[in-house]
Amino acid sequence: MTRTSKWILAVTLTGLAITGLLALRADLHPCGWIDTLLKRSGCLCTLVAQQRPVTGVDVSPDGNLVAVSTNDGQVTLWRLADRKHLRTLLVPNVAMSAAHSYDVAFSSDGTLLALGQPDGSIALWQMPEGTRIGALVHPGDSILSLAFSPDGKLLASGAAIGRIRIWRLADHTAIQDLEGHSDGVMALAFSPEGSALAAASPNSTITLWDIDDGTRLAAAASSPIATGVAFSPDGSVLAAGRRLWRPPDLQPAWDMGDAEGGMGNVTFSPDGTVLAAGNAWYEVRWWRASDGKLLRSATGHRDSVNSVAFTPDGEVLVSGSLDGTVRLWRVPRG
Repeated sequence: MTRTSKWILAVTLTGLAITGLLALRADLHPCGWIDTLLKRSGCLCTLVAQQRPVTGVDVSPDGNLVAVSTNDGQVTLWRLADRKHLRTLLVPNVAMSAAHSYDVAFSSDGTLLALGQPDGSIALWQMPEGTRIGALVHPGDSILSLAFSPDGKLLASGAAIGRIRIWRLADHTAIQDLEGHSDGVMALAFSPEGSALAAASPNSTITLWDIDDGTRLAAAASSPIATGVAFSPDGSVLAAGRRLWRPPDLQPAWDMGDAEGGMGNVTFSPDGTVLAAGNAWYEVRWWRASDGKLLRSATGHRDSVNSVAFTPDGEVLVSGSLDGTVRLWRVPRG
């Protein structure tokens, strides 16, 4: 190696080291920061690093807050702009559950935050203050999944026994039970206009329900198992398993590229152009929704990625993992 080559290498390594130190001093805790500098992984930073497995994440509709639930029944709130921890929301007398999802969700207007629990209750907080306002309770239903209706008037909960319950939030009353799944309801999603509800279950079944009368509109078998479900913003397709489906009869539209193992928890970008998912292989993946082309697959987590959510501008994806971390990712485009 020539003297000039050695000098260039020394300068390059010094620059990388300084960049890494500055990032750490800024408390951004980058994951794979060399990959970030080389624009390979797209990981912007680690928002949360802790010992407790992360079971759910959601972003408030205004993009200001990230809610993170863990398997001890706690919810931490983070300000997205400066990655600052604001507060921890506690539920009394909740035991840690290694297998429970503790799904967390913001209402469509951002005024409510809900957390599902193993004892069948759903804790509710007024946002952004984080004031506890009670709970929805039905003993015997271990809650696995939650979804607010687009108008914010209803909350759907999916239970480990296969029951879907519709709650009216105005008076905290259960107004409808949807029966049809023989296994736990792992994911729920309202259609954009709020007239239908989609559900996914480990028994490889995807169902679509009419909210007005509680009838089942359609059911489809998914292979691999569907553990996530999401409507596109225009309601034209439903993502579950490893493909897109067309409501209301759930006819297959097309398979997503390189998704043989399934898409896990899944979500559409706000403009509907990108579909993102986490999976059990520690990956976060992005597809072009129009044709199913895989845009990028990125690693960084060290355990299953079981929850993903876009920021309202669609530029950042938040992912939560059983490894106890929440990461922020730059969203690929085209």
